[in-house]
Amino acid sequence: MSVYLLPSNFFQDEINRGRVGHYYRSVITGYGQVTWQLLGYAPPVPPDTSGIVSLNLVFPNGTVQFMQVSNVDIIGAQYLGPTLPAPGPGPGPGPTPPPRPPYCSFMWWLPECQGHGGGGIGSGMGGGFGGGFGGYPGAGAPRSCGCPCIMPTYYYR
Repeated sequence: MSVYLLPSNFFQDEINRGRVGHYYRSVITGYGQVTWQLLGYAPPVPPDTSGIVSLNLVFPNGTVQFMQVSNVDIIGAQYLGPTLPAPGPGPGPGPTPPPRPPYCSFMWWLPECQGHGGGGIGSGMGGGFGGGFGGYPGAGAPRSCGCPCIMPTYYYR
C-alpha cells in the first residue's frame, strides 16, 4: 500500500462513484492499518479545513464499530471492493536477518557486530533483573537474536 495524504475531494468523489458501503484499507491515526467501510462524508464548512468521514471500522476478529473521523486522519486508501475480503494467512515471518560474523561473540564492540545483541555501552541495558549491559544479558535472560551468553550469571543479595 502506498502511503500518501488523500486529496480533500477523495471521499466525495468515491461517494459520487457509488462506492458508499464499499471497503478500503488505510492507516487511521490512532488505529494503525485498518479495513473500513465508507458510509458518508460531510465536507468542511469554512473556516474549517477538514471534513468528517463516517465509516465502519472492521477489526481483524470481524467485529464492526461505527466511527466518525477527520478526513486528514486517514492516510492512504487501498480500494478493496464492495464486499469484505476474506482474511488471509497474514504477512508471514518477515525478512531474514543478515548473517552474524563469527567473531562477534568475542568482539561485540565492533560496529559490524552491533545490532546482533552485541552491544556497546548501554545497548543491552534493561530495567530490573532482566536487563543486560554491553551485550551481556542479565539474570540469564536469553537474547532473541541467538547471541551466546558468554558471561556467567551472578545473583546478588
